[in-house]
Amino acid sequence: LKPFGSSIGGTSIAGARVLLSFALPTMRRAIMVAIFVAILSYPISLLYLSLRDVARILAVDVMPIDTHEERIRRVLAHTKEHGMGNKISKRTNSNRFEYGNIFLTWVGLANSKRKMLPLKDLRHVLEVDVQAKTATIEGACTMKAIADALVPKGFMLPIHPEMHEITVGGAIVGIGIESSGHKYGFFHDSFLEVDVLCADGKVRTASMSNEHSDLFAALPNSFGTLGYILKAKLRIAPAAPHVHMKNVVYTSLRDLVAEMKIVSDEKSVDFLEALVFNETYAILSQTTLMHETPPAIDDIYHDNYHLLVQRKTDVYLPMQDYIFRFEPDLFCNWFDKGENALQDFLRWALPPHMRNSMFYRAAGFRIEAKVDAIKDMIVGKGEPLIQDWEVPWAHSYDFLRETLSGVTLPRGKPWLIMPIRPKTFPTNFPLEDTLYLNLGVYLKNVGVDAGASGGFGKTKLVDSLAFKYKGAKMLYSSTFATEKEYNERFNGKAYDQIKTKYDNTGVFKTVFEKCFNNVY
Repeated sequence: LKPFGSSIGGTSIAGARVLLSFALPTMRRAIMVAIFVAILSYPISLLYLSLRDVARILAVDVMPIDTHEERIRRVLAHTKEHGMGNKISKRTNSNRFEYGNIFLTWVGLANSKRKMLPLKDLRHVLEVDVQAKTATIEGACTMKAIADALVPKGFMLPIHPEMHEITVGGAIVGIGIESSGHKYGFFHDSFLEVDVLCADGKVRTASMSNEHSDLFAALPNSFGTLGYILKAKLRIAPAAPHVHMKNVVYTSLRDLVAEMKIVSDEKSVDFLEALVFNETYAILSQTTLMHETPPAIDDIYHDNYHLLVQRKTDVYLPMQDYIFRFEPDLFCNWFDKGENALQDFLRWALPPHMRNSMFYRAAGFRIEAKVDAIKDMIVGKGEPLIQDWEVPWAHSYDFLRETLSGVTLPRGKPWLIMPIRPKTFPTNFPLEDTLYLNLGVYLKNVGVDAGASGGFGKTKLVDSLAFKYKGAKMLYSSTFATEKEYNERFNGKAYDQIKTKYDNTGVFKTVFEKCFNNVY
């Protein structure tokens, strides 16, 4: 057969050319219109999502009319219909810092939404047993909701993480810390029993002494790769209406470390931490619960917390203001007072209940992240340094000295250090029975990333120092290692055995797949 149109001397080909001459401009216009609509609709969609999230925050969270068991049945029905996914749907944002492609496509978002496990309704404190000093709490319940339930009763969590949106489940399967770590260890040292939704769709109750004790021991630092926390029973600790902070300047890093060790061993204060600005300037804060009326109440909402403790030897704060002391300025990521007119206006204009990460994420983080991404393309990608490392106290001075020598933070921004003495020893977070120094830094940009060793040069430098001094690090942010290094540092072989037992078909990712090398 001859090609279509050849029998009429190329007439069809000529006709096609005529049609194309009309069609191409039309196609070009359609493409231009599509591009224009996409450009216009993208910021509008971001604005819509921001307004939606702000409305959710401002809405009054009424007491549930359904029971915990009914909420669990809805979750199980969803898994039966859609299967298990590697992410969860909840009312709050994740506090894992993943630096992948932030321009998520609508198709990818829709597909991921279908597989997300709907835990957003599991956000309640179910019971507070004052006599037994325990609380039973749903897995997606936030630290702010827990503080609202416990502090009026004279209690708090022994380790009460300082961000509103951190959840009980996230703090268990991650690693949670606080300035009470010299007394109570890590967050996971206080949990007694958990209900876990496992890969096979079954809910297992795990404790230190029952048939699932191996699962219980492996949950910390597993990051949801062994199952999702639906409910947990935890110890609670005394709280008070206010706290009294005693702040002392140290000009010697060695003296600071020595004094923190003494105070930690004595357990004479309830909370202990230091802001370290450089080798010759740090502020040690020793904080005690205060039941009597303080002579004054200090304000962290119209001031910078890290400037307040430098300026005042005695600081008095309400209990919740202390628990969430880094929230108003996002761990020092806001400009210092007087350096940025917009942020100074927001300090003045926003009521205290809006000066926190939950509101900031809702109101502007999505848009800010896209603006930052475009800026990075123009001026060079900035390196985020949002990390926590732990080293044995015996090596703390050398570790700090080498870290401060190798990494310079932006002017006036501090490192945060605190002592932590582990109480239990999870499978996937193998520490020794000794006092550790936790070094934290939480800055979204510490300068343009030079790209050395594939980027994240400052992160990798401090990682190497932590492991050099027989320490560890938390895995909620950028982490780099080979699988062999991961196995050696985090007891990977023991984790693999438990992973095989409770997820033998690989429904969930492994810790290595989920937490390592997932940037750029």
